[in-house]
Amino acid sequence: VVLGDVNGDGKINGTDYLRIRGAFLKTYSMSGEFLKAADVNGDGKINGTDYLRVRGHYLGTYNLYK
Repeated sequence: VVLGDVNGDGKINGTDYLRIRGAFLKTYSMSGEFLKAADVNGDGKINGTDYLRVRGHYLGTYNLYK
């Protein structure tokens, strides 16, 4: 599992953060490995923190792997 890579293409991009936002807003559902990848803060749920961290990583203002 690559944290933040919820579409499995090996990189974090706009699709990933939009899907995580959708999961947080309950308009998109994920399961299995994709759900694990979306939970970047490791608290067992998809929330605003996960979305903001992945968005920040994509925009270059936050490093998920630091």
